[in-house]
Amino acid sequence: MRGGELGTKTVGIIGVGAIGSRVTELVSAFGAETIGTKRDTTTVPDALDQVFPADEYHKILTQADYVVVACPLTDETEGLLGIDEFRLMSRESVLINVARGEIVDQDDLVRALQHGLIDGAALDVFDEEPLPPDSLLWDLSNVVVTPHMAWTTSKTTDRWADLIAENYDALTASSPKNITNRVL
Repeated sequence: MRGGELGTKTVGIIGVGAIGSRVTELVSAFGAETIGTKRDTTTVPDALDQVFPADEYHKILTQADYVVVACPLTDETEGLLGIDEFRLMSRESVLINVARGEIVDQDDLVRALQHGLIDGAALDVFDEEPLPPDSLLWDLSNVVVTPHMAWTTSKTTDRWADLIAENYDALTASSPKNITNRVL
């Protein structure tokens, strides 16, 4: 098995919010080209080379070597990626889902991986969590499965407390636009 070089690749982020912005910063540090989708394209992270409106996510699929799913689960994003979308991707591309399992049609993903429509997947989220023992994803050599715990560290509780305090201060100061992690 050989590794690749991220610096020669294009990383596409579907959903350049807080998490997608951080992914953009990290991969750009390796020299990767970064492209992404955003609902509001008027504010874009400096590390993002090119931005598309959210409904133009297909452009990401056709250009990216790595597709990172970091958008929220909404009525519009549920089932966003299925067999038609995998057919748009390069056979050498890799799907990385750190958002929600329901954004990707898991059965279609398994078929795409089995038939070589895409090269691989790294998955932190699934339709059903934990991933059932009989899921075909466990047996595919081109899949990395993680236990949907990327958010938990020894500092998580402290960060939650700080965030709640900051949001409470913003709310009591009648500044709801300054609330972090607002649900729109």
